[in-house]
Parts: sequence; structure tokens; C-alpha cells
Amino acid sequence: MQNDIGATWDKLRDKGYGGAFLMIHNSGGSADIFKTPASRTFNGGPVAGLMGSAYFAGKLGYKNVIAGDVGGTSFDVALVVESSVRNYTFRPVIDKWMVNVTMMQTISVGAGGGSIAKVDNGRLSVGPKSAGSMPGPVCYDLGGTNPTVTDADVVLGYINPDTYFGGRMPLNRAKAEKAIREKIAQPLGIEMIEAATLIRRVIDENMAGAIKREVHMRGYHPEEFVLFAFGGAGPTHMAGFRGDVPKAVMFPAAPVFCAMGSSIMDIVHMYEQSRRMVFMEPITEKIVIDREQFNETVASMIAKARQDLASEGLNVDDAVYGLELDMLYGGQVNLKRASSPRLKIESDSDAQAVYDEFEKEFGEAFSPLVVNKPGGVFLDNFVLRVTVPTWKPEVPVYELQGADPSGAFLAKRKAYWPESKEWVNTPTYQWERLQAGNVVVGPAVVEAELTTIPVPPEHKFSIEKHGLGILEPVKLAPPRKRIASNVAVAA
Repeated sequence: MQNDIGATWDKLRDKGYGGAFLMIHNSGGSADIFKTPASRTFNGGPVAGLMGSAYFAGKLGYKNVIAGDVGGTSFDVALVVESSVRNYTFRPVIDKWMVNVTMMQTISVGAGGGSIAKVDNGRLSVGPKSAGSMPGPVCYDLGGTNPTVTDADVVLGYINPDTYFGGRMPLNRAKAEKAIREKIAQPLGIEMIEAATLIRRVIDENMAGAIKREVHMRGYHPEEFVLFAFGGAGPTHMAGFRGDVPKAVMFPAAPVFCAMGSSIMDIVHMYEQSRRMVFMEPITEKIVIDREQFNETVASMIAKARQDLASEGLNVDDAVYGLELDMLYGGQVNLKRASSPRLKIESDSDAQAVYDEFEKEFGEAFSPLVVNKPGGVFLDNFVLRVTVPTWKPEVPVYELQGADPSGAFLAKRKAYWPESKEWVNTPTYQWERLQAGNVVVGPAVVEAELTTIPVPPEHKFSIEKHGLGILEPVKLAPPRKRIASNVAVAA
């Protein structure tokens, strides 16, 4: 990788480029290509989408966000919780090898616009195998023969074959219909349009299930989040995979959102130092951390970081240092990486602050009921995150216009809506001509140059003051009743 990318770097310099050449890291930052091991680039794209989501969530006032990236082959999910992205995968498996790196946590399922639909033993499955971009879906007319999710979207009337990719890539609807009829509808004994509807429903439920599992396994509820839907097929399917999330947000740059996220990622260096230390004594619950050894470990890591930053021509004084500690309670296997509020421990109050933050984050991750102070606390690993901030764009604010979207109206065309089980002469609108304040009430289709947004019946798609699209039900569901945590149970 370094040889190939280094050759690109040489060509850029020959062309007169004098700026930095950075690689995205799965740690949530970027760094010089010659300071980047290949394992640090694994899953970098979804992590860039996560970091972009975290940045814009802060600008828009959202604390809890589900980042959902629907591409051609995969659906990647990551969470921003309480404005934090500090959820990690320890020793990830790359291909079949366990790798000793720590990376931001994302999950991926085989679901996307190119996912192939097939019938096995009378049962429809969609994905994980994908047609890719070449030959791609049947409607691309590039030699593909297996029906895909994109073919279903074309057949249902959501994607306009004449305006796909800004009109530069006309699609063949007739071939998509033929493939779905012969390979899906006839084996299942159903009509072609039912088969297309079923393909879309299966893929949407697969993605909604991935979101639900990820959110519930972390102890949260989907109703507490908003969904950022991006990737080329994200806006096209956000109504289906939104599930119990009340609101889905679409960005103008949705098809290239991960690239946008990479452009705002800070330069980040991660340093890890394994060192087993007793932080809290078992039984007595007395904090006994060796302050001198703790501080020396952190100081040596900072010295190494300053040396590396200086060698890369970065301003050492701009660097921001953050310390995280891998800690666990005695008698338990659940290790938690917690943020340390101190870089140095110089007093009892400093040590107590470090422990309090660990207990708080451990309780949030695993339940306060499993906090085990009598077992003692052990420190396993030091992680120093060194950040050199980069330029960030501001989010524009537009003056709200009226709700009437007629200025962006294109035409009406037939689209099939499963909610009404019929073809509807559906109004279509041009995304680029919609103004802040406009509201499109479903059923409708909003066409952008590089994506499409179906608005189902009983839903609305509105443009908010930042120019973002918001998809939500016309009538919001009542909030779910929570079961009190202090309910007494009789034996």
C-alpha cells in the first residue's frame, strides 16, 4: 500500500502540489501516509462517515445519532451517543487475522443497492452477495443478469431511468422487469411488482434489524436517536430502514458523505502503552495507584508524540492531548476504555476523579449493578490520543420560505406504493430547487442528481433552515412508556 500510494504522492508533487498527503485512520483521525500502517486504514471509510456525523450532529444540536451508510455492497452503522464516538473494537479481525489495533466501532451488513436477490427453496434472500459496479444491476445494461435492489427501485418507479446520475447514465427498466419476473416472481408464484416490493422490503428489514440490534445491545432505544442517512442508496431507502427512529436526516452531499467526513477529520496520532497497575486495592477499596509510575508513563508518551509531530512539520503547540485508560474490576472480564479527566495524578483528588470517570463509564456500558469496588480496580493499558485540529466548515443558515414546494415540481409519474397496494400518479420534485421551509407530503418522489428520495404516504419531507432534508411521519407516534427501574417484584 505504501509503495503504491507513495508513487501517487510523487506524481502529485511533480504536478506542483505542495500540501499534506494524509490517510484516513480507523482511530477517527488522519495522519501522514508514511506514518500509517496498513491495518490503520481498514474500515476507514465508515469511520470517516461516523466522524462527519459527529461533527454535524454537534453543529445541528443532536446528541444521539445513528449514522447509516447505504452503498452498493454494504450497509454500515455507527452511533454517536451523548455527543461521543468513543466506542471501540479491540483486536479486530481483518480477513481471518486478529490484529492488535484499536479502532472506532462500526458494524457492516451485506445490504446495498447492488445486493443480489435470489430464491432458494421457495424463500427470497437479498444479499450479501453484490453485483458490484461492473456489471452491476441489470438495469445498468452492462451485462448483469441477476436482479438487485436497484432494479427493484427502478421497477417500482422510485428511480427515474432517464435522470439517473444526472441523466448521464440512462437505465434499462425493461431488462430489470424481465430479470425480476423470471428469477424472483415466477419461482415464488407471485406477480412481478409484488416481487419487486418484496425485494425492497427484505433489504429494508435487514438494515432496520442491524440498527435495532446495535442500539438495543448498547442499552438505548431507537426513539432517542435521529438517523443520518447517506451513501448513494441511503436516502432512497431511509423510509424503510428508519424503523422506530422518529426522524431521518438527508444531507445535500449524502452520496459522498464519508468523503466529506474525511475532509474534516483532525490529524490524530494514537499511542498505546501496556502496563498492569493496581489502581484500587481489593477489599479496602483504597486508591493505591503509583503516581510516579503513572505520570512517567504518560510523560514518555507525550514526549514521543511531540517528536513525531515536529518531524511532520506540524505545530506542536497546537496539539491537544487526551488520555484514555483500559481498566477493569477485579474478578471480572469486562475491560472498559474510559476517558481520564487528568493527564497527571498529583493528588488524592486527581486519583479520585480518574476513578469516578471510570465507574461512570463502566456503569453506562455494562450496568451500575455490576460495579464491583470490593474486587479492586486494575489498569491495563494507557492510550494517548494526540489531536492537531484542522479547518472545519460552518453549517449555512437559510431564510425559511413558505411550505409550498411547487417551485421545485417536475412532473407526475407512476410509482407503486405498498401502503396503498396500487400504482399512483405521483408528483416528483427537484431536490436542488427545494428551498428551506418547503414541505413535500407523500406520496411523492424527490429527485437529486446523485440520489432519490421516495416519500411514502403519511410521511413528509421538509427542508430545514440548514438546507437539510428531514423525513418523518406526518403524525408522530406517541412516546413509548418506560418501565420504572425501581419496580418491586414479589416472590
